[in-house]
Amino acid sequence: MVLNKKIILTMSFTLITALIILCIVGAFLGAEPTERAFSSVPFAVFWIAFIAILLAGIFSFRNIFTKPAMFAMHFGFVLIILGSMSETENCIAIADKFGIGKIHRGKMILFEGQSSNIVRADPYGITKMLPFSVKLNDFRVEYYPKQSPAEPNSVRGYFSDVEIIEDANVVRTASIAVNKPLHYAGYHFYQFGLDENMGRYTIIEIVSDTGVIIVYVGFVFVCIGTFWHFWFERLTKKRFQ
Repeated sequence: MVLNKKIILTMSFTLITALIILCIVGAFLGAEPTERAFSSVPFAVFWIAFIAILLAGIFSFRNIFTKPAMFAMHFGFVLIILGSMSETENCIAIADKFGIGKIHRGKMILFEGQSSNIVRADPYGITKMLPFSVKLNDFRVEYYPKQSPAEPNSVRGYFSDVEIIEDANVVRTASIAVNKPLHYAGYHFYQFGLDENMGRYTIIEIVSDTGVIIVYVGFVFVCIGTFWHFWFERLTKKRFQ
């Protein structure tokens, strides 16, 4: 048992060190290459191994169940990794095979006065459908006030007034702007582009945030565990001494 614990600790520190190094390297490579690397099959194996080691540590060190702080931190890290994995291409492909997958990222083209639930999913442009429709009521471009008549127009922002239609009922109305996305049913809807020539349609980018929520919950557990371990336990010990 002692040997098993030493192996688990050694593997844990090795994987954590490797992850830190890879994150530093990824910071220099850029967002797209890093995202592709972290979504690759070797990294999927890495994440699974990481989760297995964390779970093995939880069940090997049985006294962790008597220490809520340590359990919360370990459980939080498991949730963070699971949430991160759920948004990778491999996990999305596996979920699609079982019919439980969501659209990870894609784009919608909406014409004024029309509704659609068709999404061109990234990265391969596969057509998928949302379980609800989005209707574009109005698309407009707002400009900053001119200081002089000769000054060219300066765009202040692009706005898409939309409705979410589900079961033939309007369940949500919102105005989507560049830095003001709409959140509904586990998706964020971002203003992505427009028909620059005719202004007839808008392009909305859709991003799933299911994994993000799991990651946030994991961070909450880690923060609670950290606070409990480094502050709360010490305060209670001093009070009862």
